[in-house]
Order: sequence, then structure tokens, then C-alpha cells
Amino acid sequence: DFILKNYQYYNLLEKTERYSKKQDILTTGNVLSSRLSYLFNDKAYTYCETLIENYLESGFLNNSNFNFDYLEYYKLIVGLYDIGDYSYVEHVALYVDRLNELNINNPLEAFNQLTSCYDQKSLYHLMTKSINDDQTLVFNPSDLSSIVDYKHYIGIYEPDELILVQDVTRIKYSMYLRGDAYIALLEMFNELDKELNGFLLKKAYVASDLMDHQAIGYDEFQLGLSIEVTKQNTPYDKFDETEIAAWLENNAYKYGYILRYPKNKASITGYEYDSHIYRYVGKELALDLYNKQITLEEYELIKE
Repeated sequence: DFILKNYQYYNLLEKTERYSKKQDILTTGNVLSSRLSYLFNDKAYTYCETLIENYLESGFLNNSNFNFDYLEYYKLIVGLYDIGDYSYVEHVALYVDRLNELNINNPLEAFNQLTSCYDQKSLYHLMTKSINDDQTLVFNPSDLSSIVDYKHYIGIYEPDELILVQDVTRIKYSMYLRGDAYIALLEMFNELDKELNGFLLKKAYVASDLMDHQAIGYDEFQLGLSIEVTKQNTPYDKFDETEIAAWLENNAYKYGYILRYPKNKASITGYEYDSHIYRYVGKELALDLYNKQITLEEYELIKE
């Protein structure tokens, strides 16, 4: 089965260390050479390099719908799939059509954000979900300024690197936040605790499978960046009258947190004032929002 003119193809395959048998290298190299030469003539080897470098050669050989027009999309998505699962070929065609339906100016850039944030299951869920005309899909939920509400949908997204909250008084042991949000919360709690006692973390990250069906994809607590706080031994609806609430409103921005639903902003955020809800956005953005006394929604409008 060794064909001398195909030795470069064999070398490419062997260097990947993905093929344990020489027979598999010979067979795969021969088929690649034959098919790519038919499609691209003298550019066949260049295309072969691209396929092998990006783990795409098996998808090309095992899925008749493989489309070289979508090569850049395949590069971005293939890592989300198990070895031997070539359904990404059909899924890419589906996703590109969806992005075009949404009139996305730069679909490849949007796809890059999507594949950086969503796993295989959550991406499929997001891109096949029917939404209303006044709703949008959130392509980059890991961005600290991302908004999730009844108009911005993230499906069953789960953030990476969730960390167990420790050394902060909370209502239960198992509460999680994204790493950056947790570190900032711990720093803020330690400073607050020097002056005032009674801080209590009531709510943190909530997984989509623990939410009410209608709330899935529309709740910021899925991001792992939001917290709900209160004071021990204090009526919940009286929290805004406490010194802790005042301290947080005046100091949370120093640690990267913002009061998510401030006073006199309900027409903008869609939610009434709530002294309990804080959202981590990073120190730089939190400072900017605090100085300008604007909400995350207003910031996004200005940025757009």
C-alpha cells in the first residue's frame, strides 16, 4: 500500500501520533491524497496540512457533507466533539444558516465567541432555540459585561472554573462562583467584616437544571458572577436600611461589584430597586459605572 508520491502525507499523519498502526497511516494518506488531488490539484498537500493540523482529516473522510467553505468554522468547533463524532459537519451548516438569519455582520467572529464559551450540548441548544423578535442570543456570556435577562438568552450555558465559596458567611456550604468573582467577594467580605458584622451570602451561581423551566437562559445567576446578599437576624425587606447595605452601595465597586438594580433605573434594567443583588464586572468597569452612576444596560447602549 505504500505509494512513494504520498510519502509527505504519511509523514504528516505519523507526526500527529494519532495513528498507532502503520497500515492506518498508509490507508488514510492514500485516500487523502486521492480525494484532495481530485478537488484541489496542485494545492492538495496544502489542504491536507490544514486538515491534519486541525484534527479535521477524519471528518473530511467520514462525512460526505464536509464543506471546505466552512473550514474556518470547523477549526473552531471540532475541539468540542469527541473523537469519532463527525456531527460537527452538519451542525456547522446549521449554525452558519442561523447566524445569517440573525443578520450577524461578522458570523465567523461571532462563531469564535460561541465556541469559546459554550460546550457542544449548550451550543446546540442555543443555536436551535426559537426566540422572539425582541430577544437576542448572547454570544459571549463569559464577558464580564454580558447582560442576561428576558431579552438576552444564554440557554443552558455553564461557566468554566466554578469555585466553591469558602471563608464567607453563607446560608449553605455548597455555593459556587466563577473564580474571579469569588476572589473579589472574599476580598470585599474581609474588608466589610472589619467594620460590620452580619453579612450573609444568600445566593450565588445557579445551574440551569436547578432553575424553573421558564427562567433557564434568562437569569444572570447562571453566569456565576451574581450574588444575593442580606444581613443575619434582619428581616429580608429591611436590608436596605442596614449599615451593611449602605457600605456595599458605597464600596462594592472597589472590588469589582456593582449594585445590579439601583434606585430610579427600573425603566432601564426592567427590575425594581433591589439592595440585595450585586454583580461582578471587574474593578475597571465597576469604577466607571460607579463614577458615571449608570447601569450595565446604559453602558452597553453607550458602547454600541
